[in-house]
Amino acid sequence: MPAMKNKVDSGFRIQGSGSGPRVALGSRLTTRYSLLLFFLLIAGSLSAQQSLSDFLQQVDRSNPELKALRAKTDAAKVSAKTRLTPNDPELEYEYMPGKTHEAGTRTTLRVRQQIDFPTVYFNKSKLAVIQENSLEQEFRVSRRQILLDAARLYNRQVYLSKIILLTEMQATRTSALLDAWQKKMVQGDATALDLQKVKLEAISTKNELRLAQEEQNRNLELLRVICPDKSLDFQYVDYIAYEIPDDSLVARYLESDPELARANAETELSRQELNVARSEKLPGFSFSYGYEETPGQHYTGPGVGLRLPLWQNHNRIRASKAALAFSEEKQTELRLKRRVEIQGKFNQAKTLKASANEIQQALTETDSSGLLGTALDAGEISLIDYFTELNFFHKLQTQFLGLELEYQQVMTELDSVNW
Repeated sequence: MPAMKNKVDSGFRIQGSGSGPRVALGSRLTTRYSLLLFFLLIAGSLSAQQSLSDFLQQVDRSNPELKALRAKTDAAKVSAKTRLTPNDPELEYEYMPGKTHEAGTRTTLRVRQQIDFPTVYFNKSKLAVIQENSLEQEFRVSRRQILLDAARLYNRQVYLSKIILLTEMQATRTSALLDAWQKKMVQGDATALDLQKVKLEAISTKNELRLAQEEQNRNLELLRVICPDKSLDFQYVDYIAYEIPDDSLVARYLESDPELARANAETELSRQELNVARSEKLPGFSFSYGYEETPGQHYTGPGVGLRLPLWQNHNRIRASKAALAFSEEKQTELRLKRRVEIQGKFNQAKTLKASANEIQQALTETDSSGLLGTALDAGEISLIDYFTELNFFHKLQTQFLGLELEYQQVMTELDSVNW
């Protein structure tokens, strides 16, 4: 499979993740995790060991469904080449004893070969070639869908890895805050109600992390099903960096679209089937050579016959014309539909990129998690206010990762026409 094209980096990376509440025992730890998150999400592509291109090549080699489809396509290609030669010769033998002894016995031996008009064989051979191409285009469509499903799972694995990293940072922050509040409780500087709020927040974050990890495990199992290659390593993965394609590239995407290529092949196949039907209206021939023996005499010599195509292929041409008209209309309709779909994907990618850039800018400019910790330590805000603001910031980060995933899925689908 051709390697995926590397694009200019889209800039989709989380920034401003914050250092967490500045409580005495948690500030260094949460700051360290914030920096870890920042550098891993910013430079994730540099540490990626299992690129999407490598993964799709492994899927192409080891996916069981693809192997079965390849074998089925190859068998159908061989089948398309059958019946391209003349019919088998016929051997006829007659033994006819006379009713009286004087009449004797008559014996006849004849070999006969039937052939169609030469144009029929030419058109059938051409039809077989077109059938092979049509079968290959059908396989390409199925292959692309399998690879696209695999790529979507891969992208989701990247997304879940980032979500887990982000949630781990949140869990570390709340765990450090819980330790600090428990110490404050012992010292009499905190109330039981405040400690309970911190405990509930810590439990909520741990559950969120547990669910994300479970979802990642399920996604990993699906990846293992679609690609049984045991050498795969999804510990370090990252997105392909795409730039938004220009609208002028819509025509190029249409030219590469395997679904349109399949429709074109089907139309060409219907057109050639019409040519075969027309050529079969031409007469066929039969050639023979016989031997006949009667008492005291024997005869040998060639024979020739003419097959008149009167009713065997009745309405065959009319049916082939109807099939061709349907294929042409279907091809036109599909081309219009695919143009609208691809243009829609382009527009969707632009919207997702703009929304993600807006959130990224907001995250960069409004990272107030460190200030929130200071204000909480100073008693300027309550725990409720602290968690409200912190969770809002965490929600923005999660929303950013979601937009990043959607953008990758759309761009991957567009790029898949080149696979």
